[in-house]
Amino acid sequence: MLGRVRPGQVACSRSIAVSARLVADAVRDSRRWTRRACRAICGDPGGCPDRCAPPGLSWHQLGAAVDIAQEGVDDARIVAALEDNGWCQSLPGSDPGHFSFDGCH
Repeated sequence: MLGRVRPGQVACSRSIAVSARLVADAVRDSRRWTRRACRAICGDPGGCPDRCAPPGLSWHQLGAAVDIAQEGVDDARIVAALEDNGWCQSLPGSDPGHFSFDGCH
């Protein structure tokens, strides 16, 4: 699936961001931004397993993942709404705000 965005994923990510206003991060389109984010998240600009995908391989860059704010994670209704619409909370232990679309990744 990497390298190809499925129809509607980017639009879905952006619509959640606009309507819910609880999305902390959605589409990432810059390898430079990803390196900077990985450095801040785990200390390695090249990525860290289960914490930050290497530049160019992020599901966020494909519009297939969003990060919701802690306020959303704490609200069971929001988590249920995301899951009911094809989003998966793929790393609840290490990154609870991360949701991916169409499977856990």
